[in-house]
Amino acid sequence: MDNSRKCMSIYSIVDTNQEAPLSPPDSYKSRSPSLSPNMDYMNYERRNSFQLPMSVEERRYRNKLASAKYRAKKQASVKSMTSKVSQLMNNNSNLQNELSKAKQENEVLRAMLSTQSQTPSTPPQQHYQAVSY
Repeated sequence: MDNSRKCMSIYSIVDTNQEAPLSPPDSYKSRSPSLSPNMDYMNYERRNSFQLPMSVEERRYRNKLASAKYRAKKQASVKSMTSKVSQLMNNNSNLQNELSKAKQENEVLRAMLSTQSQTPSTPPQQHYQAVSY
């Protein structure tokens, strides 16, 4: 492989902050019929029932765009899953802490209950007031 070739990063292809977005090769544009300003060329090609054979340059361009789109989508998916895993781990940690507190409280209450049952219980004394009629 030629070491003098520069590798293009995904950010240079997909970056939305670029001043000049990637454009198709000139040969690709020349075959396009007149398009309305709201109509993207790629969408037009998909809607068009006939397609002219693409040159190697055009195929490389479309493959580069598709690869960049796939890598960006995959990277976003991995980032989303990573944040979801982090969120679930935090939630799990909070629930584990809550569970341990509930277990400790349960032990304390059981100890209190066992100490109450061990002490002899005396029946409550009833106090009567003298009632005069």
